[in-house]
Amino acid sequence: SRRARRAPADAPRVTAAMAPELAAPLVPQPRPVKPRLWFGYLPLWQECFPLNPETGKVDSVRTLANIMAGCIIGIRQTLSAIVSATLVFTTTSDVTVASMFPFGISMMWWSTAFGSLFYGLFGRLQYNTNATQEVCAILYGAMAGKAAKSLSDRPEQIPATVVALIVVGTVFTGIGSMLFGKLGVGRLMLSFPTPVTNGFLGTIGFFLVVQALKITTGVPFTYFYPRSLSQVLEPRSLCPTICLFAMVMFMRSGPGLLKQLFPRSAVVKKLGGLICQLLPLFLFFAVVATLGVDRDRVSELGWTYPAQAPESFTTLWTKYPLSDADWWVVLGSIPDMFSLVLMSILCTMTGVLGITGKFPGGPDGDPAPDDVIDFDGELATVGMGAILSGLTNGVVTFHRLGSSVQLRMDGGTHRVAVLSSSLFVAVFFFSSLPLGHYIPKFFLGGLFCGSGIGFLEAVFFSYRSMPASKLKLFGKNPPTAQYYVALSCIIVAAFSSPFEGIGVGLMLTLFLFLMQSARTHPVSSVSDGRNTMSRTLRPHWELKHLRADGDRIAVFYLQGQLFFGSGQSL
Repeated sequence: SRRARRAPADAPRVTAAMAPELAAPLVPQPRPVKPRLWFGYLPLWQECFPLNPETGKVDSVRTLANIMAGCIIGIRQTLSAIVSATLVFTTTSDVTVASMFPFGISMMWWSTAFGSLFYGLFGRLQYNTNATQEVCAILYGAMAGKAAKSLSDRPEQIPATVVALIVVGTVFTGIGSMLFGKLGVGRLMLSFPTPVTNGFLGTIGFFLVVQALKITTGVPFTYFYPRSLSQVLEPRSLCPTICLFAMVMFMRSGPGLLKQLFPRSAVVKKLGGLICQLLPLFLFFAVVATLGVDRDRVSELGWTYPAQAPESFTTLWTKYPLSDADWWVVLGSIPDMFSLVLMSILCTMTGVLGITGKFPGGPDGDPAPDDVIDFDGELATVGMGAILSGLTNGVVTFHRLGSSVQLRMDGGTHRVAVLSSSLFVAVFFFSSLPLGHYIPKFFLGGLFCGSGIGFLEAVFFSYRSMPASKLKLFGKNPPTAQYYVALSCIIVAAFSSPFEGIGVGLMLTLFLFLMQSARTHPVSSVSDGRNTMSRTLRPHWELKHLRADGDRIAVFYLQGQLFFGSGQSL
């Protein structure tokens, strides 16, 4: 056994008088509290950078990991912004709106960079990234198409009117989000009918798939089918379409295949999905370089968009003055903007639920990692960001579920990661790189075609989480009527627009509610005061009266909702 070492006799002794702090009892240090603003929070230093728990200084290694994770997410955000611009400005058949595509890319880059920066500074979740969303891009594109039809005799006013529509719609959405947050009714959006929500997401998925085929082939579509099948079968359209389907198949099966080949690789586990997204783009560049084809020739063959003259980033605010817009057309589109407000609030709520539900608590540096997230506060933050974005010619941005979850899983636990992703997108915005001339159309189509198929799958297989009906069809119980509400939304929107699809879904949901309430009797059972005992402690004289005259009291046990019809039965 080892002998304990004793201090030398002449060694100085440490007493309580010499070190009074050692004699004092340990007092728990109060945790820092985030300063709250009327639209969000002020960031704490420990949220911005990972700190060394022993020294309290910035941990350079973990900071570098956060910056790298933010740059990787920045790549996704940059491509997603191009996809959003494609959905807004190239989904309509109007040539004037389609010519605004380079301007639209700059607009989406600015919105993504500003949205992530604003939330990174004032948001509650220190690892959340805000970005443009395909859901709102579809609605912006629908409004732009309607405005172009209204101004077909005045095409010179179309660009400024489209920009005015986007600005007013974004500010209107921001004000709506702020009101919902300040009135404390944000949680009520989670009670929005699930079949209608599924139907709208399925509608978005349907439009994403159709627009992917439309952009890749370059052939006009009527509803959901091409106007000329012979043009689709031409090599100019058929070859990019084959590449589109091959890319979608690779994106869906590639990550699983890579995990099987490299089961222990941390890089494949974290970046497998991103690798499968970018590999078709690198293969395209490699083939073009090997064949020695000029960029302009590639554009002439229909693989990429035509080259545009380089423009400064300041054109976002100077190219299309709002004074040239037709404001009567803008005012006439306000009813359509309610759908934009509705879906923005709903997607914000579902995004917050998905992000916080993925992790049991907040990351390192969060002063209150176990606190329940304030949904109304998130709406206020997103709403304020949308107002400022709209006033600077931007679009609505809110919680990007997939990117935020992936950012934290990749090591982006602090605000420096979010700010890095914002800075990465800002570099492309301020440099005005003409990526539209270099990115092939089938690659853009493949990105949101994969998302569209995911939306459609979620709708078509949603019956698995629904109760089966009591009817028998070929020996099986089909899904309930709620399942067919979602399908009806998709069918109606396919022949009209997403706005009509949402309206039909709401009416069908209301009709089913009334039908179910009318069939269900409001009284489940009946008793009287003599045979029923309440939980109220009563004196003996009240009990005496109940034993004598309790049968004069009728006790009804109710079920379901009460409205005019069931109230009359009651």
